Amino acid sequence: AHIRIRPNGRIQFDIHIFGVRFREGTKMMATPSNLNKAKAMLKRMNAEIDLGTFEYRDYFPKSKKVARFEQLQRAKKP
Repeated sequence: AHIRIRPNGRIQFDIHIFGVRFREGTKMMATPSNLNKAKAMLKRMNAEIDLGTFEYRDYFPKSKKVARFEQLQRAKKP
């Protein structure tokens, strides 16, 4: 996962997991303070992805992409 700054100045998370790209926009503008918060969140997300404990719903509970992530997650479990 990594962070992108949108042309409108907002922070966006770009996550690649299960061979699929998930992009989640935030309402946070790219200020130094907000970038630090986003980087801390990104660090936690990447650690959880590496450990296999990442839950999309925990970070983006209102996202329309939660169902897609959970579908892919179920398909990957042995």
